Amino acid sequence: MKKLLIFMNEKVLKPTGGPVGYLYNLKSSISDEHDFHFIKDIKLERTWKEKLRGILKRSMGDKFKKILLNYRLVNSIYYEKYSSGFDFSEYKAVHFHTTNSMYMNRKSLEGYKGKVILTSHSPKPAHLEIVEDQLCSFERKIYSKMIKKLENIDLFAFNRADVIVFPCQDAEEPYSNNWEEYKTIKREKESNFKYVPTGCIKARTKSSKTEIRDRFNIPQNAFVICYVGRHNKTKGFNVLKEIGEEILNKHENVYFLIAGKEEPLKGIPHKRWVEVGWTNDPHSIMAASDLFVLPNQETYFDLILLEALSLGKLILLSETGGNKYFKKFEENGLYYFDTQKKAIRTIENIMRFNDSKIQELEQRNLVIYSENFTMMTFMEDYSKMIEEVIEG
Repeated sequence: MKKLLIFMNEKVLKPTGGPVGYLYNLKSSISDEHDFHFIKDIKLERTWKEKLRGILKRSMGDKFKKILLNYRLVNSIYYEKYSSGFDFSEYKAVHFHTTNSMYMNRKSLEGYKGKVILTSHSPKPAHLEIVEDQLCSFERKIYSKMIKKLENIDLFAFNRADVIVFPCQDAEEPYSNNWEEYKTIKREKESNFKYVPTGCIKARTKSSKTEIRDRFNIPQNAFVICYVGRHNKTKGFNVLKEIGEEILNKHENVYFLIAGKEEPLKGIPHKRWVEVGWTNDPHSIMAASDLFVLPNQETYFDLILLEALSLGKLILLSETGGNKYFKKFEENGLYYFDTQKKAIRTIENIMRFNDSKIQELEQRNLVIYSENFTMMTFMEDYSKMIEEVIEG
C-alpha cells in the first residue's frame, strides 16, 4: 500500500503563495524513500454548459472570468464531479490542502479507513475569506443563497479530518478570532492538532539591485520600502497605504516599490509610490529594497516572509497571527508593529541605521532562515509528522 496521497494536481504547482506554492516547495524535496504522491491530471469531458462558459470567457474578458471563478467557489457546496469515484483505498493517508477539495471528495471518503489530514492554508476560515475578500457586493447578492451554506464546507472538513495541521499555534488566531465554531472544534479535537513550521526554497534573484532601481527610475541612494502581495484589507494593504502617505510626505528620499495586481485596492497616486503589478520575479523586487513590509490584518504563516528572510531582508511585520511565531528569534532584523504610529516610528528609526548595522542585521536574518526554514528542515519535520500519523 502507498504511504501518502497529497491531494493536489501536481501540474498546478508553481512558486507562488498559498497551498500551490507550499506544495511546490515540498515536492522539490520529495525522494523515492518518502513514498509521497500527488494526484495526476484529471481529464473530464466538457459538458455543453462548460463549453458555453468557455465561449463567454473568451468574449467577455477578465471581469466575466472573475465572476465565473467566484461562482465555482461558492457553488462548491454542490459541485463534486471533479472527484466523483476517486479511490483513496490504496493510500495509508491522504492530505488535503483546502477545505473545499476535501468537501468535494466527501462521498469518496465514505468508508475510507486511512488517515485524513487537513491543512487549510487560508489566512482566515475559507468561507469568510471568499465572502469578505473575493466577492464584490453584486456577487454577494446574486450568490446569497449559496453563501449561507459555505460554512458547511469548513465545518465538514475540520470535523472529518483525523489530523489538522497548522504551521504553528499562532496561525490559528484568525480562526479563533473570526469563527465561533472553531473554538468548539479545537476544544473537542485538541489532540488531533499537529504543528509543522513551513519551509521554502531559498529565493533567487534574476536582476540586480541596480538594474531594478534603474528600471523603475528609483535613485540608487534612495531608501526603498517593498511590499509584495494581494492588494486587499486582509493583507493590510489599506494600512500600508496610510503608512505610506505619511512617510512620503515627510521624507523626500523614500520610495515604495509594490508588486502584485493592483486590485481590489489601488495604490497611492504619487511619483514615489511605484506599482510594478504582477511579476514573475518578485525576489528581485524584494532584494532591491531596504525594508520589506508585511502589514497583514489577519495572517496564517506567510511564505513571502520566509522568502524575505532567505534574502536577508530587514522586515517590518504586523503583530498578528503566524507573524508572532517569529518573535522567539532574538537579536535580528525583524520588527513588529501593532499601530500605524509604531510602524512609522520604526521605519524612521531603521532609516537612520548605518551600513554596518544593516549588514549585521541582514546576516542574522539569513541565519534564522538557514537554521529553521530550509527545505531540508521542512521535509524532515513533515515526514516525521506523517510517520506519527500513520503509525499512531
